[in-house]
Amino acid sequence: MSESNKVGSWKLIGYVAPGAKSASETGSTTNFTYVAGNPAVDGDAAAITGYSSETKVWGAANIVALNDCAIQTSPAIATANWSIAIKANSNGNSVSYKAAVASSCEQLTPTFDKIGK
Repeated sequence: MSESNKVGSWKLIGYVAPGAKSASETGSTTNFTYVAGNPAVDGDAAAITGYSSETKVWGAANIVALNDCAIQTSPAIATANWSIAIKANSNGNSVSYKAAVASSCEQLTPTFDKIGK
């Protein structure tokens, strides 16, 4: 973002999800599947100005039961129990981050939703 006013895909920025073998894959571990959102997919960078509303770009879905946090049988960015969203700032050259966690999973990561605040 700071170099080109664009948001890069996981592959473009070199992010490799836990359990993945390359930056273009969804990753899985014993307890979680990590999923990409728009534009965090294999592809080019996207202009910051295209993110005037919050867009999820990273998610973690638990694939096993964790206390009261139910199993997510179909991991997807829209339903991931943990997620990070971005939104373009009005200055046109930066974004804000917002983390979210499902209420049934808050006890596992009580400060996760403080990311970006």
